[in-house]
Amino acid sequence: MSVTMTDKARQTDGDGRRSFKELEVERILLREPRQGRVRAALEFAPPRDPDAEVRVPVVRFSLLTPTGEPALVAEVDESGAPTVFVGDLDHVATVVITPKALDMWDSGNIVASLRSIDEGGTIELFCGDGALTVKLPRA
Repeated sequence: MSVTMTDKARQTDGDGRRSFKELEVERILLREPRQGRVRAALEFAPPRDPDAEVRVPVVRFSLLTPTGEPALVAEVDESGAPTVFVGDLDHVATVVITPKALDMWDSGNIVASLRSIDEGGTIELFCGDGALTVKLPRA
């Protein structure tokens, strides 16, 4: 791991801890005590849009379950848009939160959506196969 320090470390007290004015790293992993499992990561990831004109990495903060699966992931993408994912993105129910939407997914199908639009907002509910069953306001 490469670490760049822009200010010299200094002792803060007699317990061996050090403080830094600034610390520059590309990835931070938080482990359980005694070199245990990784339970959180702050890192950069490839851009979500591979065709973007400017390829800027995504900044991602992940909280992991004891088995290493993501439980909560917060990202800021290449355009600066924040997104929060709650739940396992690949296998089970997930909630996706953006500044203008909240979507609930189960087994790969959307089940509920709350969206902010110019005219106000919409609520959509879907059945298990993803077919729209309720939309408010009604058209």
